[in-house]
Amino acid sequence: MTFLVFFSGGLLNAQKPVLQFKHLDIRDGFSDNRISQVVQDKNGIIWAATRLGINRYDGEKVSAYPLNNSAEIYDLKIIGVDNILIATSKGLYTYHKKRDRFELFSVETDDNTRNIFNKGVFSISSSNSYDFWMAGGKGKFYSVREDQKIYSYSAPQLNKSFSNTNIISLSEDTRGRLWLGTNNGEVWVFNPQTKKLIPLEEINNSYPINDIVVDNLNQLWVATNGNGVYKYNLESKSLIHYTATAKRGESINNNVVLCIYEGNNQRIYIGTDGGGINLFEPEKDHFTYFKQEVGEWGLSDNSILCLARGMHNVIFGGTVHGGISYFEDRINVYNISPQQLEFDTDKQGSKILEDAEANLWITAGRNGLRRYNPETGEVTVFIDNKNNSSDLAGDIVLSMKEDNKGRIWIGTLRGGLNIYDTNLKKLLQFSEQENLRSIYAIEEASGENMWVGTANGVVVFNDQLHIIKRINTDKGLSNNGITSIYKDVKGVMWVGTEKGLNILSKEGEQLQSFYTSKKDTTSLSGNHILCINEGPDLSVYVGTYGFGLNRYSRRYKNFERIGEQEGLHGKIVRGILVDNERSLWLSTNLGLSRIKSDTINSFGIQEGIPPFHGGNASLSKTGRIYFAGNDGLSYFEPETLQRDASQPRVFFTSFKVVEEKGARDLDPTAVFNNEQAYKLKLQPGYNLLTANFSSSNYFDLDDTEYFYKLEGLNNQWHALNKRKSLTFSNLAPGEYRLHISAKNGTGQLSLQEANIQFQVLPSFWQRWEIQAFLLLLTGLLILFLANWRNRNIRKQRDNFKKIVAIRTKEVEKEKDRAYKNELELLETERQNEQLKQKRLSDELRFKTEELTNSTLRTVHKNNLLVEIKEDFILEAKKNVVHKQLFENIVEKIDDSLTIDTEWEQFYTLFNQVNPGFIPGLKEETSSLTDRELRLCALIKLNFPSQQIATLFGISLSSIKVARHRLRKKLKIEEGTSFEIFFKSKGF
Repeated sequence: MTFLVFFSGGLLNAQKPVLQFKHLDIRDGFSDNRISQVVQDKNGIIWAATRLGINRYDGEKVSAYPLNNSAEIYDLKIIGVDNILIATSKGLYTYHKKRDRFELFSVETDDNTRNIFNKGVFSISSSNSYDFWMAGGKGKFYSVREDQKIYSYSAPQLNKSFSNTNIISLSEDTRGRLWLGTNNGEVWVFNPQTKKLIPLEEINNSYPINDIVVDNLNQLWVATNGNGVYKYNLESKSLIHYTATAKRGESINNNVVLCIYEGNNQRIYIGTDGGGINLFEPEKDHFTYFKQEVGEWGLSDNSILCLARGMHNVIFGGTVHGGISYFEDRINVYNISPQQLEFDTDKQGSKILEDAEANLWITAGRNGLRRYNPETGEVTVFIDNKNNSSDLAGDIVLSMKEDNKGRIWIGTLRGGLNIYDTNLKKLLQFSEQENLRSIYAIEEASGENMWVGTANGVVVFNDQLHIIKRINTDKGLSNNGITSIYKDVKGVMWVGTEKGLNILSKEGEQLQSFYTSKKDTTSLSGNHILCINEGPDLSVYVGTYGFGLNRYSRRYKNFERIGEQEGLHGKIVRGILVDNERSLWLSTNLGLSRIKSDTINSFGIQEGIPPFHGGNASLSKTGRIYFAGNDGLSYFEPETLQRDASQPRVFFTSFKVVEEKGARDLDPTAVFNNEQAYKLKLQPGYNLLTANFSSSNYFDLDDTEYFYKLEGLNNQWHALNKRKSLTFSNLAPGEYRLHISAKNGTGQLSLQEANIQFQVLPSFWQRWEIQAFLLLLTGLLILFLANWRNRNIRKQRDNFKKIVAIRTKEVEKEKDRAYKNELELLETERQNEQLKQKRLSDELRFKTEELTNSTLRTVHKNNLLVEIKEDFILEAKKNVVHKQLFENIVEKIDDSLTIDTEWEQFYTLFNQVNPGFIPGLKEETSSLTDRELRLCALIKLNFPSQQIATLFGISLSSIKVARHRLRKKLKIEEGTSFEIFFKSKGF
């Protein structure tokens, strides 16, 4: 067994808060990557100072504002609501909205006071309301009031010990005192009430003071240009000097400090020239360093020129070479580096097990297993030494479980099953341990048995480490590839496989299996199961590979699918856990998703939560959530990880209007600044408007979802998803107001919406006065046409009456002639029809007589044959010598009686007389024989039974029997004659 044990120096020094940075630079349109100052105004617009002037960024494009005389910019501040001030080497500049440019600051006062704004200004500090302070050269500083009163102060006059130097930094504290930092390293405090200027003698420094901040703990932070940082407690008068010579974590990492900013929870962010951002957390009295990193989320440059708060908890940092790096000022996630855990660069995510002694067992991808003690920072490394058969078998650990005896069961991909006894502090040897493969799941069942899920089904061990049962497809499992095992509150075992979900009793008997079905939306969403857990309501949650989450209802015995439509963005769910607040946490391919009160919130890279590739998050006994991977071990307290509930402000970035002369782009700054009640007007026939917009929350800018409604058309909000552009065309003339809003972190629409009023002008023909005139003209024309038409109608009616009278007489004469001709024609046709009917009747009578005669001849012939037959029969009895001869003659006579030749002739004549009779009988009763059809035909001709018997060559009694059978086949009711039946059927 190989153990590599080392200490990380304790958890406090090992952990590092996670900050994720985003960036803006020349690739986004900025003039330069050197950003000396940056602010965000109330609308969400970013203003950045470069060596080429001011850049304005609205989330879509950058607008450049060069300053006169190539002034060097020292400071940039927003005073009051939206008064943008710039301190430069050539004076104080301010932004004029109507002219959309920066101009020298001016007030209505005497020339001597006005000249102060034309000189070098090094720093600006906001005061109460719209007032501000500004610092100049040679010890000059000024207070500018909202009422345009200006108070000028000279430090050398206020205190003669003040050397003739420049004040390059200043800051007003909550008590109204002004702190001044000079170019020669001195710190002074000025009391506006007493007009006293006093040096802070405790600070012995000769380096320029780059920044001064008084924090909420009443501590003065002083940034020097080479002598580190001073922290001076204004109450206790104690002083701490932080320099780069101290031990790591106990002080700053670079002595050139360019800026200081106080964030949330008294955190102090320190920008250095080469050491990146140093973070001081007062409750831990510890420094953390954030330096330039390769990748999307690292700091872009190690030289930080400025730090300033933006909206939505964002802090912007201007750098020397990396543009703007910005991050959210909330630290939820802490990290222990992969180097401290001896992790390599394997991208495989980790699984974490907290044992009974609060040690964390962490899988290390393809590099074995780690045991980490959060209290001491002690790390134990378990790896597979091929030359040592008693150490960890298999470097790729897939699953872990601690049993009730304090033994850690460790499943690997190819090395089999390992069991580490925490009491004996060694790996145990047992039979069959190397014969198991792909152990993705281990669970303790009732009765101290351990279920081990392998590639060949479930293997059940007893507490003596003997295999007592194997459960596979032969025992009813849906598949042998076991991916997860879970024991619910009833002791029932849920077994997930690569092809379906199974419920088994604790004895291993198959109870039920579940599969996905395209036709049944209450079935599983996918068959590849990755994880199983019970929720707060005892519903069973099932995570799948590629098909999201399923919730099994014990009451209704079906599944509810939870996917992207319900707000779950990740499709691969690798882990499910329930925290102490009864919230559900899902480890997905996009990060962590929390389900609380049926609301789903997702947390990803920008909150410090990476995607889960093979691993999953774990809940500690204290309620802390851990996760690990190639970035090391990270953790957070669930209640601290919240979505930003602030209201993102939406603002327009540009408009495009199509007019007769072509497309015209409108700058929203010019649109809204020219007039307070500005109304955009669209020309008739060219009413096409495109509006582009953005959000003030730059950290979530790419994931912001927008909504719009257009008053004048409808008052309903419509989703735009992540689209930041909207076009309207062919709108009817009228007044409209366009509203754009965005969702905040909690999924609600922000109240800080953008809106603009515009008017679609009517064309010449759409103007109401023109339409009224046309309507009146149309009415007069209709009235004139109606009168003219009525006169013509009356005249035509009189002429028509005369013509009708004449035509009526002519028509009556023609009708008389036509009537007579028609009568004659009808009479002729009647006579012809009578002749035709007579001819047909005669023809029918003839054929009927011919049929009857033919039949009678046949009857007569048959009678003769019968008489001859009887004579020969008598002779045969009398004359024994010729008996055989007479019997042969009788047989020939019988044959002649059955010959069908006469019947064929009979049928020919009968069908001519009764063409539909035989086919109708066959359709009525298809089982009639040919002899029965002949019988029906003879009955139809009213032949008596005796003659029918003669024709058939049978006795009269046989004919009666044949008629009886025929009635039954034809289903003729009793009392109904054949003639009536044939007539009723239309034969």
